[in-house]
Amino acid sequence: MIAYAKEKICPICNASFVPWMTTQHVCGNYRCALAWNRLQDERHKARAERRLSRAQSHTQQKTWSEYNKAAQNAFNRYIRIRDQGRACHACGCQLNDNNPNKSGAFVDASHYRSRGSASHLRFNVFNCVTCCWHCNRELSGNIPQLRKGLIKRFGLSIVIRLEVDNVFHRHSIPDLIRIADVFKRRGDHLLSLRKGKQFI
Repeated sequence: MIAYAKEKICPICNASFVPWMTTQHVCGNYRCALAWNRLQDERHKARAERRLSRAQSHTQQKTWSEYNKAAQNAFNRYIRIRDQGRACHACGCQLNDNNPNKSGAFVDASHYRSRGSASHLRFNVFNCVTCCWHCNRELSGNIPQLRKGLIKRFGLSIVIRLEVDNVFHRHSIPDLIRIADVFKRRGDHLLSLRKGKQFI
């Protein structure tokens, strides 16, 4: 049994026609064929642009680790501003507040309980103080001396509370965004107070 092609309606000129092959979409008029090709080119271009914008939006989205790094940078900046003018909490040497024109050691924000072993305390303001670069990086925090410095500054009860706190908590992305914002504003506020020569 022979199957005959069914009539179609041309999407360009609305004329009815019998296609001579299954992939024919428009009537035999060359103007309709050119218009159909232009229409298909526009559709393909729009689809490619949508794919590109989707791909770019995925690359623009930050990962958890990037938000965590931004929050850590804001927190460390706040610690350096808060402890500006203090000596190293571990060895007691003079710090230069990372100003090359001043004498003294370069400053690091040093965690008493490290971020690797107690990541839930990485944004605890009692767990992090300023230390010299040598104590923090070359002596891995100089923990015995740092403990003495923390007891002297915050008291024994605070240090013991840090040492027994083992309740793990992973910060979500909204938490990290809020932490970064809070510590950025705190650091800016301390700087504005110091510029106004007010007592902190």
